[in-house]
Amino acid sequence: MKIVFYSASALIFDGSLTTKSLPSCADGWKSLMKKYAEHTFAVVAQKPGDFLLDAEALEIQKIPVQTLFVDSGKSAEDIAAAVLSLKPDVAVAASAWAHPFDWLPLLDAEIARILQKNGVRTVCNSAETAFSCFDKWQTNVRLRALGVDVARAVFNCVSASLAVDCDAACRVDD
Repeated sequence: MKIVFYSASALIFDGSLTTKSLPSCADGWKSLMKKYAEHTFAVVAQKPGDFLLDAEALEIQKIPVQTLFVDSGKSAEDIAAAVLSLKPDVAVAASAWAHPFDWLPLLDAEIARILQKNGVRTVCNSAETAFSCFDKWQTNVRLRALGVDVARAVFNCVSASLAVDCDAACRVDD
């Protein structure tokens, strides 16, 4: 099975970034390849490929898997096309935190939707999940509904469009 990890992190890479991962990303890929030798792995990323690639000084260090770079700021369609060019059986979203933080999970979800439409199985949160996690009130409500003991919180319920009684909904009993 061919598994492609894709990153939509959109950092502008001017070559001045040096990162150190311990173990190195290359060592991580070697370990993955050894443990799952029956599979092949590849990476589609924008430079510097945080948490997927090792960057030192002016160059990205080689890793032992096929790597395809896409230019920074590319659309979901462009990144999906790059992933599809590698003919994956499975694609895994692996974006790292970068500005804009809240856009990346939505971009990953859109890329996954395009890949799924083209017959590729994906491992990625849905756009609905991304929206819910971005909205801290929705996150709190959903976690409570699932029985998760969440920390007390204060919400500024000023929106007239909320379909809840904010005074009552924002109180958290001890």
